[in-house]
Amino acid sequence: MDKVLATLDVGDKPVLMVANKVDVLAPDGLPDTEASNLQALAALALDGQDVVLVSAEKGWGFERLVQKITDLLGGELVDINVIIPYTKPALLQLLRRYGQVLQERHENDGTHVHGKVPGHLLPRLGQYVVNRASLRGQPAKAAG
Repeated sequence: MDKVLATLDVGDKPVLMVANKVDVLAPDGLPDTEASNLQALAALALDGQDVVLVSAEKGWGFERLVQKITDLLGGELVDINVIIPYTKPALLQLLRRYGQVLQERHENDGTHVHGKVPGHLLPRLGQYVVNRASLRGQPAKAAG
């Protein structure tokens, strides 16, 4: 797998292995509450490789999957303070969808947001970046 990712020039990106349909591997009659035991068995069978086991049919493993994705991407999020003008609602939606809003306040000049966003969104939000003081009720000052 590492060779394929390197060939695609994404070898430096985080990887999360996920196996679906683990309900097929479960013994008949395994109660849903015991599904987490499959994760421990998988760790032994896979020599400690981190693999998230899920079953879309049974709904198993999705809490762990979301947590793993959050942990994996959390390292790539950048702290940001912005004032998004009310005339740019799509930017606010972008921030909410792909980032984490830690604080939000509506003022006359726009929506003041302190949050975390993936680094690739910085160019789209850059002109709206302000200093941290603007989110604590002090006058906003443009960065730069």
